[in-house]
Amino acid sequence: AGLVFMILTVGHLKKSQSLRTTLLPYMVKPENRHESVVVISHVHPESPLISMSRVKVGSIITHVNNTPVGNLDDIKGVISKNPKYTG
Repeated sequence: AGLVFMILTVGHLKKSQSLRTTLLPYMVKPENRHESVVVISHVHPESPLISMSRVKVGSIITHVNNTPVGNLDDIKGVISKNPKYTG
């Protein structure tokens, strides 16, 4: 679908002002500091998902297909079980 997922790191905050604006409020909360958080780091410009206003670089991903996810393995597991994504 043209998305790249990554675990949120301080490096994302250094990348751009818009990401700092989006992610810094989340990262500074004490309850979130030790959580593994998945974010969208890139969206392919020709992806049909780019027209969806909710899908953008810096979006924090908590669910995929209504399934809670907290790390990249969770996302891989959800995607691998869905024939829509695996062909």
